[in-house]
Amino acid sequence: MFSTTTQFIVNGVDFFVALIDMPGVRVGMVGGTCFDIPQGHAYYDRLTECADEQQAEEYFDELYGLLG
Repeated sequence: MFSTTTQFIVNGVDFFVALIDMPGVRVGMVGGTCFDIPQGHAYYDRLTECADEQQAEEYFDELYGLLG
């Protein structure tokens, strides 16, 4: 099932964080890989409090690194 973006929290040139209708939050690379995090997940609150594109990139890199 696909989720729809409902509101951007950070909408940067290269990285973004957005609320989705899952309910949850999506963090990703613009035009590339993204991760949908469900409400209640350990990363949910951190991502919804994201302040800028640099933080969005750091969270993305952290999640991407977990795929290892």
